[in-house]
Amino acid sequence: MRLLPAPSRLWAAFTNTSAVCVLAAGFALALSYGTAGTGAVIAVDGPPQNKAFEYRGPDKVRTLRVPLGGKVEYDLPWRIVEGGCDRWIVRTWTRYGEGMDAFTLTQRIKRPPYPIGKPGFDHIAADMPPGVTPGLWHYRAVGETKCATRTPAPFLFAAFDVEVFDPDGPVVAPLSDPILAQSVVPRGGPLAYRLSYERLEAAPSEVLNTFTALTPQPIGIPDIVFERRPTTGRGVGKHESIDISMTLPSGVRAGRWRMSQVIITARPGGRSRVDPQFSIEFEVVE
Repeated sequence: MRLLPAPSRLWAAFTNTSAVCVLAAGFALALSYGTAGTGAVIAVDGPPQNKAFEYRGPDKVRTLRVPLGGKVEYDLPWRIVEGGCDRWIVRTWTRYGEGMDAFTLTQRIKRPPYPIGKPGFDHIAADMPPGVTPGLWHYRAVGETKCATRTPAPFLFAAFDVEVFDPDGPVVAPLSDPILAQSVVPRGGPLAYRLSYERLEAAPSEVLNTFTALTPQPIGIPDIVFERRPTTGRGVGKHESIDISMTLPSGVRAGRWRMSQVIITARPGGRSRVDPQFSIEFEVVE
């Protein structure tokens, strides 16, 4: 059985959030890798494999980054245990993320017959369905079978997260201008402000802050100071009214300053994305 991409017309309409929960609960009880109990028609000999998988967070969640409109590709070791049964593959895509409405896209396709023991180690290349947008999705491929005298339980082919990104779109987008807690701060800070933004990818990023002096600095003192550091870990979705308190670099001395911030993200293929965020002005006093 080769899991081929389906035509766009086969993709079903969105289900509601409660249906997603019911599906998840049912699959959690019924599905497992392998032969899924007595009388299995298909055996899955291991989890999906792809060298591009990332293992994120403390739970090491398997995640595949795919550009919008690309294919979800992985290798799967599976085989036919019993012939003479009808077989289907059911693929579901469930969107999730902070501030996102959950919904599921579902596809069910009948598969052609194969002799017992085939096909072995199979390469899967599944098209994304219409309706998949940039963000984080949970992908599941489930097998269903029906024999002449019985209907074995469904079984799990593959399950992992897919982070869909737009190669030409932003990774982090501001939702509003920042709000300064106070416009006059002591040297060294803290500089406190409130941000609202949306993160469209969970990819590792860096913050580049550029401090530009708006008042003349003493001779020999730089009037531009750079600070670059990794972003703090926040998931895909909208993050509103986030309070930031930062220490000012030692080169930011007394006077008026402008801080401009950009987010820099490395993308597959050696590309980088630079997303301007905001500029704020403040005064530093000794």
